[in-house]
Amino acid sequence: MQFLAEFPSGYLITITVSTVNAKSPGFVLYSHKATLEVGTSGEVVKLLPEREFAEEIDPEQFSGLQPEDIRVHEKNWFDSIRAGKQPNANAELAIRVQTVISLAEMSERLKTTCLFDEKTRKISDAGGKEVAAITYGTLAQS
Repeated sequence: MQFLAEFPSGYLITITVSTVNAKSPGFVLYSHKATLEVGTSGEVVKLLPEREFAEEIDPEQFSGLQPEDIRVHEKNWFDSIRAGKQPNANAELAIRVQTVISLAEMSERLKTTCLFDEKTRKISDAGGKEVAAITYGTLAQS
């Protein structure tokens, strides 16, 4: 599966994944200014700037990373509620991430490009025709 998201700011993200062979293509996030290479189990992350942005972004490597225990995430959430502060992963971020994921799923299932207008919250195809959002039961597979 390939995923391509282009944002109004000009940023472009592509993700390629494969689950049907013995060797995955690896987890790499390609973006406009840099590439993030993620180790097999997330234990290493490398930030590699694109040549044009080498003066602006330094290459970095983070090693020995451990996945966050779900209990730590839950504690942060409850502590944030009690203190009236923003959690590490807030609702605004979740909504933006889920919008991109949902558009990618719709694009795959409907076999069309899905464009999202943040102001009107409407989805259209490449020709400008409005596309109805997929909900449970909309398609035979859902």
